Parts: sequence; structure tokens; C-alpha cells
Amino acid sequence: MLGPSAPQGGDTVPNRYLAYRFLCSLDLTLDELYPIWTRPGHQTPDPPPYYVVRSETSHLVSTFGPTVPVLASPFVWLYDKVLGIETSSDLLRATRFLSGILCGFATLFVFASCLLFASRIASYLATFGFAFASACLSIASRGLWQHTFALFFLTIGIYACLSGPKKEVYAIIAGLAMSLAFASRPTCALFLAAGFLVILFSSRISAFYFAIAAFFPCALLFAYNTWHFGSPFMFGQTIASHDVAIFKTKSHSLINKEPWLAFLGLLFSPSRGIFIFSPHFFFSFKGLSGLCGQKSLLTFSLASLVYFLLASFWFDWWGGATVSYRQILETTPILTILVARGIDNTRSHLGKLLFVPLLSFGILVASLSATHPRVVLWNEEMQVDTHPERLFDISQSLLFRILEKRTEDRAIVWDSFKVRLQNCKVLHHPKTP
Repeated sequence: MLGPSAPQGGDTVPNRYLAYRFLCSLDLTLDELYPIWTRPGHQTPDPPPYYVVRSETSHLVSTFGPTVPVLASPFVWLYDKVLGIETSSDLLRATRFLSGILCGFATLFVFASCLLFASRIASYLATFGFAFASACLSIASRGLWQHTFALFFLTIGIYACLSGPKKEVYAIIAGLAMSLAFASRPTCALFLAAGFLVILFSSRISAFYFAIAAFFPCALLFAYNTWHFGSPFMFGQTIASHDVAIFKTKSHSLINKEPWLAFLGLLFSPSRGIFIFSPHFFFSFKGLSGLCGQKSLLTFSLASLVYFLLASFWFDWWGGATVSYRQILETTPILTILVARGIDNTRSHLGKLLFVPLLSFGILVASLSATHPRVVLWNEEMQVDTHPERLFDISQSLLFRILEKRTEDRAIVWDSFKVRLQNCKVLHHPKTP
């Protein structure tokens, strides 16, 4: 909730404006929202921005699906009734507040999961790293990303699977939470499958309840996809990604031709590497010791590894204009549990003390990323999407740019035009150029 109320990316634009309009209009199209990307007196651009796709019904819909705005709409409606939402800044403040709450609860469930496998002190330290030294702070808490809701539901589902796989009520909670994580961000299907396997290993009856609970959110999402795109497995992001791929790689293919390079980049790139921006996660390797005896945690750990591999095969594995390892953010809850185990498995006092500077560095980087929103423009100074080799340049890295703490980086940078919000309508702002 802290830091300048500045957007972190265009991905959040349809999420927050649809959340504002949904309950009063029951409309999930962006047809009426053109003022957020069109200047007054100008024709609506065609094609529209990347976060908008045209469906088979000829409506404009969100590239990132309906789940996040639908789930966020009750909170935004209540915020509007109590405090009022009249401008794009008000809406941003409301959704930032919601994002902070969701990340807070995600932290709570991560801590509860850590306690299942590690000591209390180790769990506190690892969870502190998740909350303040990871992309949970620098990205997920900055606004209504797909990641924000996905992370929230994943942590609930993971805890339910790990703490009570034989209990039917836990299976129902896990199935519902994991399916909502999938509906928020489709790549979470890996964790949905892992959760089902964890429950199945313990009880077939519980697995049945898990499947029933997971069915309904998935069915609604598939119905939305079928209505707008002609197939339950066709997502707006898949359609938009082909055009984005042409811009970034000069190819229609969504498959990265050098996945091994991407895998190393996601781990160690000075501009995207998880072990560079959050070095305390190195302790997760120590947490793998003795994991064969923990079948449930092992299953989720393998799902996280596959998630890394899947991100490596994606054509823009770096995640566009962002400030850290956004594409693999969903693996951080499991990595945090492994970190807690790793702290306990480290026998030497010197080894345990090493965790403190690693954690401190991660907190510094994440907090500067969160409070210096304009640092994201590093990605555009030499367009990273067309010059991905920048991601391995140490001297001109995003990390160094963040650590410079430039005064101008605290200024707000907007991801869309400012607008007026009135009676559930989105109108041009008088000061729009």
C-alpha cells in the first residue's frame, strides 16, 4: 500500500476499469472505455492497445480475461460508496489498496505453510523475505495484476493442500482457490494439477471434492472463452500475443528458440534474475534436502520447476516492461517454504548469518522498485523488447539503475490517459491533451 500511487504497467488498465464498471453495468467489454486510450476528438485507434482484443462477437474485451475485474468489483464498489471514485487517480488508489490487502493475506498463508515444515523463527525470516524482498512487494502489491489475485489464491490453495489433504473441507477450499488462481492467470494450471495430485495421493474422496470445487470457476472461464473466442482453451492473451510476438521477435511463434538462455536469465540475469533481485532464495536449494520424505511439498516443488521451464519457453520470457522476475512470480510461495526449510537445514551459524545480508539486499531492491515507479522506463531507454540482449548487460543493468535511487524515478508515469469516472461511466478528463 506504500509508495507513490503510480501504475506499474498497462496489464492492469482493463482490470481496474472493468472492476469499476462491472457491478453497475454487468458489462465485461471495453467498448465504452475508449477514453483511457483515445484522445478527445480523435478516432479510436484500430488496432487498440495490446491490453484490448476484439472478440468473435465484435466486442472489445480485456486481453487478460474477466476474472480479476469481476473479483475486484465488490471492493471497488464499496470503496466508491464510502470514499468516492471520481478520477483515474481515485480508482488507482482503490485498487492499490486492494492489492496491498491481497498481498498481506497471501503473506499470512505463506507463513502458515512454512510452519508446517520449519521452525517458527525460520518461518518468520522466510516469510519476511516473501513479503518485503520479493516481487510480491515490487510487482504484485503495486496494482491489480493477474499475479496479484493468482498469488492470493495460490497461497490459500497451497496451505489447504499441505495442511489437510485428507480433510474434505480443505480439499474443497483447495480446489476452489487453485481454480480461481488458474482463472486469474492460466499458467497456474500447473499448480492446479499439482494440488489435485497432492489431494489424490492422500484420499480419493477428497480428490473428488477438490475436482467438483475446481470445476465451477473453470467452467465459467471456459464458457467466457468459448463465447468470445470460439474455444474454451483460447484465451485473449494467446490471441494478442501473436501480434506482440511479431513486434518483439519478428515471428508469429510464441515459442522461444533459446529456452536455455531464458532459463539462465530468469535465474541470474542482472535485470530479471530471481537470485539477483531476491538472493535470499538461494536458501531454497538447502531446503531441497530431505524433500523426498515430503511427497506433497515435493509435488509442488516439481510444479514450480516446470513453471520455470514453461516461462523459459515463452517468446518474451522477460515479461515486457517490468522491474523484476514477473513471469515466475507465482513460484515464490513454494520457494519461500523451501527457504524456511533451508534455514533450519543450515547447521553452521555462519551459514545462517549469511541469510541476513542476502535478505537485506533483497529488501533494498524491492522497496526501491516499489517507491521509484519511473525506474520501469529503463526498459524503454533502449527498447528491451527488441533488444533482449540488454538483460545480460551487467554495467547497464536494471539492478544498477534501481540502486542509483534517482530522484526523477520517484515521479509518476501513467499507463493510460487520465479520465473522469461518473455514474459508472468512463469519460474524457478535461485536461487530457
